[in-house]
Amino acid sequence: MLGATDEGEELSLPIKVTMWVVFILATLISQVIMFNTLIAILGDTFSRIMEKRVHYSIKAKAEMYADFMYWVRNINCFNEFTKSKYLYVVRPVYDEEDQEWEGAVTTMKKKIENMRENLSH
Repeated sequence: MLGATDEGEELSLPIKVTMWVVFILATLISQVIMFNTLIAILGDTFSRIMEKRVHYSIKAKAEMYADFMYWVRNINCFNEFTKSKYLYVVRPVYDEEDQEWEGAVTTMKKKIENMRENLSH
């Protein structure tokens, strides 16, 4: 049974109350920590996806256009499209700071370090 003690051991009322209070507090604290961890993971995942939303948008548009051109060529209803073949290259423009995603905390640490270096010089 949850929170049970030895049957042969008789505990006084203040000790039993203290044990239940500690048990309940430990349970609540562990739940808060687990929910906090889950929120942090979901927040990081959301921010990573939002940072790359332009890339995903370009990729989705290119895939839709490729599907459209495939069907146009197979239907043969547009002769000017079926005679010519094109190669479309789609690349997102990257800044110098666009690198692999590192997370919000790491980005903030780097910015703080840069600010410290600028202030110390």
